[in-house]
Amino acid sequence: MKTNSKSILQRHTKIRGSALVVVMVVCLFTLILVGSYLKALSSQAKIINRAALQNEARNAAEGVAEYALAEMHRRAQANPSFGATAQPNPLSGFSLSTADKGFIGPGTGNNHVVGTSVEIKNSVFALSPSNPVAIDGTDPVNASDSGKDRAPQSIRSMNIFAKASVLDPLTNTNITSYIAENVQIRDETWFNYAMFYNMDIEFHAGPNFTIFGPVFTNANVFATAGDGNKLKFLSTLIAFDRIYRYDKYTGNTSGGHGGSVWISYKSGLSQADADLKVMATTEDSRQAGFRDKAAAKWNNYVQDKTFPLTKFNPPGMSAYTPEDYATTTVQELRNNAYIMIEPQLSTLKTHVDPYTGINDYGYKGDNTENLKFSGLSGFVIQVKAPAAVGAPPQWQLICYKATDTSNRISAANPVERDSNGLPIIACQINPFTDPDDFTFPMPATNAIIQRALKVALLNAIVSIPYRDGGSSAAVWGNGTSNTVAFAPAAPAAATGTFPATGTAYWPIYDRREGHDSTAANRDINLGMKGAMHVLRIDYGLLNTLINNTALWRKPYGAAGYVYEPASRFTGVVYVQFPLAPLTGSTLARFPVTDGGTMDDGDKIRPAQGSNQALATPGYAVLAVNARTLPQMATSTTLDNPPDGFTMVTNGPLYVWGHYNADGNSGTGSATTPDNANERPALMAADAVTILSANNDFSFQSMPTVANPDAPAFTEISAAIITGIVPTQPGKDNIWSGGVHNLIRYLENWNGTYLFRGSLAVLYQNEVMLGAYHEGYNPFYSPPTRDMGYHQYLAQGRFPPGTPIKRTVRRMNLQDITKAVYDAGPTTPPKFN
Repeated sequence: MKTNSKSILQRHTKIRGSALVVVMVVCLFTLILVGSYLKALSSQAKIINRAALQNEARNAAEGVAEYALAEMHRRAQANPSFGATAQPNPLSGFSLSTADKGFIGPGTGNNHVVGTSVEIKNSVFALSPSNPVAIDGTDPVNASDSGKDRAPQSIRSMNIFAKASVLDPLTNTNITSYIAENVQIRDETWFNYAMFYNMDIEFHAGPNFTIFGPVFTNANVFATAGDGNKLKFLSTLIAFDRIYRYDKYTGNTSGGHGGSVWISYKSGLSQADADLKVMATTEDSRQAGFRDKAAAKWNNYVQDKTFPLTKFNPPGMSAYTPEDYATTTVQELRNNAYIMIEPQLSTLKTHVDPYTGINDYGYKGDNTENLKFSGLSGFVIQVKAPAAVGAPPQWQLICYKATDTSNRISAANPVERDSNGLPIIACQINPFTDPDDFTFPMPATNAIIQRALKVALLNAIVSIPYRDGGSSAAVWGNGTSNTVAFAPAAPAAATGTFPATGTAYWPIYDRREGHDSTAANRDINLGMKGAMHVLRIDYGLLNTLINNTALWRKPYGAAGYVYEPASRFTGVVYVQFPLAPLTGSTLARFPVTDGGTMDDGDKIRPAQGSNQALATPGYAVLAVNARTLPQMATSTTLDNPPDGFTMVTNGPLYVWGHYNADGNSGTGSATTPDNANERPALMAADAVTILSANNDFSFQSMPTVANPDAPAFTEISAAIITGIVPTQPGKDNIWSGGVHNLIRYLENWNGTYLFRGSLAVLYQNEVMLGAYHEGYNPFYSPPTRDMGYHQYLAQGRFPPGTPIKRTVRRMNLQDITKAVYDAGPTTPPKFN
């Protein structure tokens, strides 16, 4: 059969056409799939790119916050106080520098951060807790907390917000990230408490006695009150060891100490009996199950060794070890915290200080030397012995060189040291011998300081030699006659106002030091034992001096300063008295390897004290005109001037009249300041004695039997670090005098003594060893005491140089929205 070629062709054409359609459909579908895939890839790339840019912005924002955290660390180490309010801004004045912004957003390479976009803002600090807070290590929530089971701390926090933007190169738009960071500051310091003792603390007051603020001791508490009266604790009472409801000296409540003891069980400082619960004599650490009793009755406001507590030892120092008076052949005492008030010491056993001519061996390592008040001072007054009997002890002003000379000395910027471990002296001024521009006028170039500076220094800091009217104990006198006045002489060819000839400046004779009452003799006088040369510091004149820039300029109009308070004054003034010779009992305190006799000595170098056997005086600081503290009014650096003032000496300190207070009984209280001009203040010394605001007070009559009267109201506002002569059970009539006699007196008080601050007993006395003899104290009668815990300290506003174990912790980090960022960081609640 014949095939139709046309049909075949048509059939093939149809098949080929169908195949082509199929191919085209498949190709189109493939193209669609490829297009969709490519589009998906493109979207995914955009998403990945944007995510990468978003992550870059977040990392930049976190970096900005870390700059703020680093600045917090720096300020936390350099400045004990963050500001002059209850809720200061701890980052006040801080901003990222151009270099910092350039580092985060350099605008080069693959970095997309917009340098001008980075910002930071922060809240103020949260309020301080009502009481120091202990981090409970038994709580699983705190398992990884490095602060658990430590001494209670003051804990505050703040919030930081940061933002940063990156530029999307594809869309030329900014992508911004916002983050929030919570930062916590934890402070462990002795001034977290109204009273901190490194040893047994004793409350044995006869009259009613109220403690406004928390109490902590590294040892035992002994608590009693006078018959029919009350001892009240309005906050926490914590003993690392035990709490006893009897007198340490008697071992019971005899001798008129059968009164009641009341302790708070909730926050606040209420004196109402309804807010306190009594502690019976049977309800102390001797009671079985005392922990449960204390937790239930006082809501953990009372704690002893049965609670998870940690000793709070001074930073960088070994623990205090008391002397055991039951042993007579072994010396257990390790008075380690005393190094806080030591001068800077040398590593060499044979080193002699070029100014004083005294061996100054006793270096204890850089970390410890840097934490001494002497190492934190930018104003050291170094005193040397008088050249002759009747001549004043001379002194010079020295300042040390900071490691970073662009900033003041601080715990974060310690002094630079020489090969002997001693700080390098950056400036040295001797107002007694330095040639001035009056003695050597131009065109001479011999002058070191201006005559005006010499005048100001010798007026503000007057050196007074000891002398009395007796002659039975060599040429100094006998320590039982009236003291002899001294009139400082002006420098040769002097102009300006110097202490006028004939002005009566008196030395000090401390009758407590010169008096003894033993079981055998009852009442004896120790002539010359309380005799002291005096360095009389007028706070008003010193304040004027440090704020007068022109006085400190080099002579002849030369550029620069002999001392520049604006960059060197740290708020800490340290008075260094001559050291006791490194022989005998002093040398015995050094380990055998150092030439001493003790296997584990504390290496303490005390100042020279008055010596009855040698008939030689000791040395003392007398603070006068101290209603207003020396405080710099202006400064050239970011976070200065230092907030407040600290006076420290390695000898005794006497305060005459009101201190950092207006002296008006109608202003302020035992806890609150008189006004906003009041500053955080600290006094640290071997012993602190308060002399009343009695303008007629006569130092001339101090050695006589009749004590001066103290009729005036006297007001003190300062934290105090001092020592005690510890209670010696069974040995004579010696006891520490208790908290109420910690600050010493030398008058017959019939006025009120108002004290607000904090009391810290860290060591035993090394210079002022006159004991408090129960029932035999003819050198004074006590004032009406009104004592409390200063609001500044409760707020974490500490004086310059305050030793602090401080940690800065980032608690969390989270992303926030633009709306939250724009609203600004809120202040966290108080940590309780």
